[in-house]
Amino acid sequence: EAYVPNSTSDEMSLGMMSSRDWNEELQSARELPQSNVHEQIVRDRTIFRVTCDFVSMAIKGAQAVVDGNIPPLNAADEKKSRMYLWNNIFFSLGFDMKEHYGEFGGDTAAYAAIAGDLRGISLYQSLDTEGLHTLGTVIVDYRGYRVVGQSIISGILSRDQEQSIVYGSIDNGKTINSDEKFGAVLESSSKKLHLREHSVIGG
Repeated sequence: EAYVPNSTSDEMSLGMMSSRDWNEELQSARELPQSNVHEQIVRDRTIFRVTCDFVSMAIKGAQAVVDGNIPPLNAADEKKSRMYLWNNIFFSLGFDMKEHYGEFGGDTAAYAAIAGDLRGISLYQSLDTEGLHTLGTVIVDYRGYRVVGQSIISGILSRDQEQSIVYGSIDNGKTINSDEKFGAVLESSSKKLHLREHSVIGG
């Protein structure tokens, strides 16, 4: 299915040219000092303001993706595998793009798994563990599509995604990476979540 662009509004065009770095803003807000009540209030307000701005822009972008107002980065691929970039937010559709969920229900399973990912991100973010950062992530359900919008890690689009993974797996467990330094950061969070470390055999 070929990509056929719809008429793009001035707002969409401005979004394409925006230089706001959401990931930098979100991480900088979380790194603000909080040694006293005043600093905690300033930090919380900053996080809230940046998060609200990000969510608002992500919703607009997700709607524009579904409406066909944003060109995909990979227009030659089939629709469910297409990815989009608008206003420094990366968008993808809630499908089983790499067929990792084939035996569990395919697109239906992927649709549900995305919600689980967001709950996990929210949970780790609520722990506020020093040294552990999460991407700004928004799920938008619009006109029958589930769209995921995420802030962009600096340089991630210019390098191989697989080479950027230092802990865990992105291929459904076929390849599992580990890192001692990152593992130590996760250990602190795991204790709060009552998660026990376990060994992985094979991979």
